[in-house]
Amino acid sequence: MSNYDSKALEWQRQVEQVDQQDVIVLENVDRWPAYNKIIETHSLSINLCSRGYCRTKYDTKEGVFQQHDIAVLLPSHFIMCYESSPDYLCTTIFVSQKLNSQMMNAIGKNIIRYHKDLTCHLNEEQFHNLNFMTHVMKKMCASNKSHRSEYIHHLTSIIFLMIDDYWTEKDNLREKRSEEIFSKFYDLLLKHYKESREVSFYAAKLCLTQKYLSSVIHKTTGTKASEWITNYIVMQAKKLLMEHPRRNIQTISYQLGFNDQAAFTRYFKRATGENPTQFRENDSE
Repeated sequence: MSNYDSKALEWQRQVEQVDQQDVIVLENVDRWPAYNKIIETHSLSINLCSRGYCRTKYDTKEGVFQQHDIAVLLPSHFIMCYESSPDYLCTTIFVSQKLNSQMMNAIGKNIIRYHKDLTCHLNEEQFHNLNFMTHVMKKMCASNKSHRSEYIHHLTSIIFLMIDDYWTEKDNLREKRSEEIFSKFYDLLLKHYKESREVSFYAAKLCLTQKYLSSVIHKTTGTKASEWITNYIVMQAKKLLMEHPRRNIQTISYQLGFNDQAAFTRYFKRATGENPTQFRENDSE
């Protein structure tokens, strides 16, 4: 039997004992127990990567678990690891079903974040604080103190509350970043709406992919990026049509950056259901 096979068996043996011991801490885990094999998680586990990386698929999503990442694996999910770096090293805490229920009740509505995302990247201070707590937990698990069980329960709660705080900080940063992206997108729209009506144009200006920009705008505002562009141009068109009732449509088309009147008319009608002339006539009634 290879050294890797023996480690995998030992890993599995300890995992199977978690419900009897409440918590099991495995330090210096340098390899995944089964590569390219789908594993269904049966207990909660907290994984802290101290160096290297491993590439995984969590349910249907591809991901990378890397240095200073924390990964919380909930029961009844599917994970497969298909690659790890030679220097990969992590610490894993397995939590019994009983303690898992207590943790899930404690975080309440925040549980959805652990179903959606596999990892949360920690800064240096967060990583070292959590790493210290895992060492304390490891020592407590190995002790024979009369209140061992109570200590472990409290330590588990503290660790999970720390993780939940770190995840909240990450979500807040992500939300702030999304708001910044929208603000920059809207500023660009005000400046360049006559130049381009394509989301890809604004994505390139922001050095983002079109798909990512569209996703961020829709998630942040509830309106698609393409709709923001169309709505702004149409409102500019309506303003010109109303404020300058004698100005011909072709001139307004050029003012809005269209090559010809026909292109503007098609664009306006597709957005509003009526052509510019009909809008102007209805407005004057």
